[in-house]
Amino acid sequence: MDVLRHIFIINPEAGKLDMSVKICNEIESVCSELGIEPLVFISEYKGYEQEMTRKMCELFSNEEIRLYSVGGSGTLCRVVSGIIDFSTTQVACCPVGLTNDMLKLYSKEDRLKFRSIRNLVEGNVKKLDLMDVTGFDPIDFASFGFGNSCFSESILFQLS
Repeated sequence: MDVLRHIFIINPEAGKLDMSVKICNEIESVCSELGIEPLVFISEYKGYEQEMTRKMCELFSNEEIRLYSVGGSGTLCRVVSGIIDFSTTQVACCPVGLTNDMLKLYSKEDRLKFRSIRNLVEGNVKKLDLMDVTGFDPIDFASFGFGNSCFSESILFQLS
C-alpha cells in the first residue's frame, strides 16, 4: 500500500456556523500544495457520514485511507462507526462542532493543532482502542486512564 487516500467528510450542521466553504478552501489549498488529490463529501442527511465512510471503505478496500471527520463528536462517532477495516484506515478529527469530547484528552494548546488541515494531513498516527457498543464505536469511552501528556504530539489516530 504505497498511496494514502485522503477522504474528508464534512458535517455542515456541526457548530454554530456552516464552516464547509472555509474548510473546503483550506483542503483545496493544502492538498494542492502537497500534491494530494482529496475526496471531499458534505453531509446531506442524518447518517450520511457513516454511510459514506462505509462506501469509501468498500471502494478503496485494497488501499490505505485516512478519513477526516470535520464536525463535532457526533460526526466523529458516525465516521468511526462506518469503518470496515481498521487495519487500513486512519482517522483525523477536525473539530468544528459544538462538542468535541475526544479532544478533551489533549491540552488546550494541542487542541488548536486539530483545527489545521495541514497539521492533520502531515500529522503522526497514534493508535487508540475502540469499543463496539450496539453497532456504534464510541471513542470517548476508550479514553479512560489516559492523560493529556500521552498524546501531546498526536494529530491523527488509528483505531484498532
